[in-house]
Amino acid sequence: LFMLKQKLWKAIGAVSLKRQELTTRDNGTISIEWMDDPVTRSLPDDAPVLCVLHTITGSGDNSWDFLRDVPKYGWRACVFVRRGHGDNTLKNSTFNIMGDVEDTKLQVSEVQKKYPHAFLGMVGISAGSGLLITYLGKESKSSPIKAAASLCPAYDISKAFQGLADKYPVVSKHW
Repeated sequence: LFMLKQKLWKAIGAVSLKRQELTTRDNGTISIEWMDDPVTRSLPDDAPVLCVLHTITGSGDNSWDFLRDVPKYGWRACVFVRRGHGDNTLKNSTFNIMGDVEDTKLQVSEVQKKYPHAFLGMVGISAGSGLLITYLGKESKSSPIKAAASLCPAYDISKAFQGLADKYPVVSKHW
């Protein structure tokens, strides 16, 4: 029902996203999907930016329910879409279903270039929380992210994926 609701809202134009494709050093494809609505377009260049790290199978399209109200509070919103997710095709063998810190660094850098005077916040949703914590842990004080939150994180990833091998052996091989 949730997926049907998402498709319906997208079809009627309730949420519009503008895709910014990025090429990584190894020629991989990642993207930033920006909210593109009248409220967002009217925000000043120094409006704060909320960067969202999506769920394990997510993308910008799957995150719209979370994004749609962000501009009402004066924030610009975007989703960092990982390799192989959304419209990003896999162009090489580098893939991590949970995300890659180097890719996230590139996405953060692009946001900072686009809005150099904006306050940057970041939120990880479910599996995106793991990437958020890893990114902040590795980047520490060099990160321009000033506030962060993890929503619905899996605190014990081994328990979260306990039945993976039995139910999805092909996926489990790559975990």
